[in-house]
Amino acid sequence: FSTLVANVCYKRWSRRIMFVGGAIAASIFSNGLRAWAIMYLASRSTPDVARGIDHVVYGWFFFAIVMGLVLAAGWRFFDRPIDDPFIDPHQLQPVAPAPTSLRALGLVAAIAAVMTAAGPAYVAWATSRGSGKATAALSPPVPPGWAKSETNGLAWAPNYVGANATILQSYADTGGRTVELFIAVYDQQSERHELIGFGQGLIPPEPAEGGWAWAGSGTAPAGGISVQLNRGPAIREAWQWYRVNGKLLSSPYAAKVEGLKAKLFGGDPQAATVVISAQRSDAMTSVEPDLARFAGAIGPIGAVIDASIVEAR
Repeated sequence: FSTLVANVCYKRWSRRIMFVGGAIAASIFSNGLRAWAIMYLASRSTPDVARGIDHVVYGWFFFAIVMGLVLAAGWRFFDRPIDDPFIDPHQLQPVAPAPTSLRALGLVAAIAAVMTAAGPAYVAWATSRGSGKATAALSPPVPPGWAKSETNGLAWAPNYVGANATILQSYADTGGRTVELFIAVYDQQSERHELIGFGQGLIPPEPAEGGWAWAGSGTAPAGGISVQLNRGPAIREAWQWYRVNGKLLSSPYAAKVEGLKAKLFGGDPQAATVVISAQRSDAMTSVEPDLARFAGAIGPIGAVIDASIVEAR
């Protein structure tokens, strides 16, 4: 739309570029506003209502209004007279092709054949390349001062579908304070077997009676992120780390990028996440000190992942 208007209504390239750039900025802003509004409506009503509004209101009317506003903003800067044609019919006439030698045709055909074969070959190599590891199970170490225990509090487990192995293990210290350790390992990421993707994360699939929901962020540990989850009056705090392409990361976006880099450029295809969490026994008392003590006792996260992997034989 913006390039059509720029060509029809402007003659100077500076104004064309400014109009297209402004249209791109308006599109990004309006799409962000649309996404926020949909999430707000979903939180205030139901996802089905928000989905219907997204398709009807925003799909048909909202972006039509945005295009109208963009056109109105650029209207006063139109510099092409109404009687000035925006195309030259003479320049659109076909030009007789120059004679081509058989040698040139053969060279072009050879290049096209190589490029056509290179794409599928590269994709096959990228998707078939394994990590050289086969994770059969996970057996995390027991940190000093802690012992394996039964899970306390409301049921909770992160949702990482398609992993080669996952484990959720509870630990208790000598004072009876409990912490849960979760690990998920993907030997090689592929379709429906991705660490970062839709539905993957700390929030399990929502049951009919209502489930855990993101409530905020806390004080992040070194190299990780801190998340607070609520389910009714229950409050759970979690620290999470990602390891993708051999790097320890705190951002799911960085983890996604590193996964793509590993797939495209031959890095380490294995991906994993580690979560340390605990449910508050008192709604007003944070469990971050417990998480910090457990994280300090269990050691570096990368070493924890490596020590937990039980390879198939």
